[in-house]
Amino acid sequence: MDQGIFFSAGKMRSLFPILVTKAVRCPGIFCLTFLFQAALFLWAPVLAAADIEGSSDHPMLTRFPETEIAAYSHMQFERAWRPLAPSKRKGFSDGEWVEGGFTWIVYNAPANRSTLEIYRNYEKALTEAGFKIDFNCKKEECGYKFINKMLDISGRMVGGSERWIPETGRFLSASLAREEGEVWVNLLIHEYTSEGESRIRLEIIEPGAPRRPAGLKGKEVGNKSVKYDEASIAAATWTRDGFGDVLELEGEIEWKAIRYDSSVSAYEAFASNRNGYAEKGYRVLFECHLASCGNNFIRRIVKLNGNVIGGGEQWSKESGHYLLAKFSSPRKLEYISLLTYLHPKGHAISRTLSVKPQDIEFDLISVTGETMANEIDKSGRVAVYGIYFDTDSANIKPDSAKTLAEIARLLKLRPDLTLYIDGHTDDQGSDDYNLDLSKKRATAVVAALVEHYGVDSGRLEPRGLGESQPVAVNDSEEGRSWNRRVELVAR
Repeated sequence: MDQGIFFSAGKMRSLFPILVTKAVRCPGIFCLTFLFQAALFLWAPVLAAADIEGSSDHPMLTRFPETEIAAYSHMQFERAWRPLAPSKRKGFSDGEWVEGGFTWIVYNAPANRSTLEIYRNYEKALTEAGFKIDFNCKKEECGYKFINKMLDISGRMVGGSERWIPETGRFLSASLAREEGEVWVNLLIHEYTSEGESRIRLEIIEPGAPRRPAGLKGKEVGNKSVKYDEASIAAATWTRDGFGDVLELEGEIEWKAIRYDSSVSAYEAFASNRNGYAEKGYRVLFECHLASCGNNFIRRIVKLNGNVIGGGEQWSKESGHYLLAKFSSPRKLEYISLLTYLHPKGHAISRTLSVKPQDIEFDLISVTGETMANEIDKSGRVAVYGIYFDTDSANIKPDSAKTLAEIARLLKLRPDLTLYIDGHTDDQGSDDYNLDLSKKRATAVVAALVEHYGVDSGRLEPRGLGESQPVAVNDSEEGRSWNRRVELVAR
């Protein structure tokens, strides 16, 4: 048995590789277990002495002999890129994003162990353990600046000299199918000094803790708000010519920065916030990740929106995730941008910029009697969103007064006009309940117009239509808010 990296037998629930220093032949799982225990006893004290604090080998795959851990990170939930073809000038020709528990380890190896020797040992250990090698390459065969592009995508750098020795690189991406979920391994080995010392970059992605729910909590480390100002929000990636699209907005603005625990990855923080926005009815207008966002994207976004807290974002390379989302309803319009990235000190940061435009295009409270009259003349009906009710009730809220007054004004402008007052609901609740609620609300509107605004009751007829005539899909709060309405229909 060659000196190197090995796995134990078993059902692969936990793959325990071992290090041995002598050629030993001994069949069976009991022998492997004995060798693992002996190797751990002999080697662990020596190897751990030079490792960085808090690091350890992954329980699935140990180190190559005479190496030490130079960098280490473990996240319960992260997103990683698996190249499945050589790199090109504008990225990779094939590959996939995978998600799960994520461990990233960088080992330094001495100059007397070649990249080929290290690679062969890992390749043998993986294939004997049942892994499938999905893609592998060496040196120039890997493609255009392969090492650089891999480091940019992962956002994980230790030093920078490896960028200047690309012809020494060897890479493989492997996968293992298991009942409890698939496991992926990325292995990049390359020289990083002129003396021939090598670096082993190991990424293991496996079924881990489930994605954190929406609204992941962190510590607020910055907040600023103004009642009215201008703001610029990126709506596309950065290129040499600048951002492909920028929204220039004016209104109520709030900047916020949140710091997360070191166990939370930047992508986990991003996904949690994105899920929270979706639950509240926001629609994503633009989204990008890591290097695909553009060169120095994090620094440029921070500079664009003015949300500066500290300076670490300038050195976070391409670890960022970004989105622009929009919420629109008859009562609210808001744009929000979210940037999350890994700070050089090892914790994730999220920065949000929220803008609520003052000149809201959907603010139908300002609809006048004249505009209602014109719409009825044109289409025979007009939807009114400025009448508000208590939840699950036909009680009209006081802030509906302006809209009710404009309906009364409409009837004065058109003295021969008679109307159906149609109540509509979303699909929350049973059909019968919504039908009854919509009829009660339409009746309440008629009563308010007659009692408080002197409208002749003979000109109005309430009807309840429930959820039967939606104008939007009911799968989000935004869609449901469009369906909850009162319509004025010419009789």
